Amino acid sequence: MKKIALAALTALALIGSAFAESSVSFYNKIFEEDYFYANNDGETQKDFPVVKDEMNVEYKSEHVDAALKVIAGIDDFDDRHFGMDGYIDDWYLEWRLFQPVTIGLHDNIYTEGSALPIYDDNLANGNIGSNGFTVVYRPSIFENKLRLGATLPFEFTKTEDEFGKKPNWLKAKKTIKDEDDNETETDDDKYVNLGLGAIYTDDLFQVGFTVKDISNSDTRLVGVTVSFPDLFGAVEGLTIGGGFSNAKGKDAGFDDLISVLGTDYGVTGKNIINANLSLEKEAFSVVAEALYNTKNDEGDYDLYSAAVVGIPVNEQLVLNAGGKTLMDLNSDTKDNNKNIYSVLVGTEYTIDEHNQIGVEFDFFTCDKTKAFAVPVFWKWTM
Repeated sequence: MKKIALAALTALALIGSAFAESSVSFYNKIFEEDYFYANNDGETQKDFPVVKDEMNVEYKSEHVDAALKVIAGIDDFDDRHFGMDGYIDDWYLEWRLFQPVTIGLHDNIYTEGSALPIYDDNLANGNIGSNGFTVVYRPSIFENKLRLGATLPFEFTKTEDEFGKKPNWLKAKKTIKDEDDNETETDDDKYVNLGLGAIYTDDLFQVGFTVKDISNSDTRLVGVTVSFPDLFGAVEGLTIGGGFSNAKGKDAGFDDLISVLGTDYGVTGKNIINANLSLEKEAFSVVAEALYNTKNDEGDYDLYSAAVVGIPVNEQLVLNAGGKTLMDLNSDTKDNNKNIYSVLVGTEYTIDEHNQIGVEFDFFTCDKTKAFAVPVFWKWTM
């Protein structure tokens, strides 16, 4: 799989460069993360600090866009073992045979309103693409402001089921399992997992609508997002956005918004509201995000919020401070889950046009558990 992805990126880059002006961007980031010290109700816990190397290359041209991000690292697997491994974290290919139509593979295409900039990911409610096969059409009548997407999700993996690889079935029969996990084929057809979506982008706003797994009411997800850059043009540098997810079967949201010592905490549910905010000024910057589960008896936590403030000391040095919270507003059990708080302070220093370094001090508390970490990074950019 890795050889195929690398070969595809290389071939497309060579082909594209022969026909059109192109650009290549690259960065390599070496960083350390993970909480390496904690006190849990009087018991001290330590964790080996994970050291990772992240490489990202992106190619853009008139007809072909492609990107590949790989991560390798050294980590401990238990108290007695640690080692090195790696994986392809993300990649995509886009091909524009003619201008109104884009064909994409592993191509997630998100709206601005679906973003969680601090968590560094987007919700599915603003994705008109998928990890599978996607076609996007831009009607010329809308001057490229409207994008209409249709996608068939599937995984680029060698994971197998009873028929071999794990596909998005176009024609197949459902199976049921008995108490011994033996599978029997039924007369019912499997559903085709089809997603549809639209994104309209204007100078003053962006709005998006998506439907995932449209043919299966048991697993369907419907999402709406909006974003207002420069707040309708009234406040330069201020952008606000948000959206709503209604999910059946699989929950919306994220279950790893805060991770400490191998344990993940997050907000998931059938009905999720998300919001984001960014403010860029000469003297400071602010980034904030939030998730809220409207049916707050479904998950462990109902409200997630995070914010980071950046203050540039000079052209090279920036100071950052912020925090995250997870709250259980109305637990479905007698005892609410204890609220989680995380605070960070850090700094980033730009050495030159290629090199940037940074350090951060993170503190985490939940009931009787206290933990802290000091992640650092060095980033080289071309």
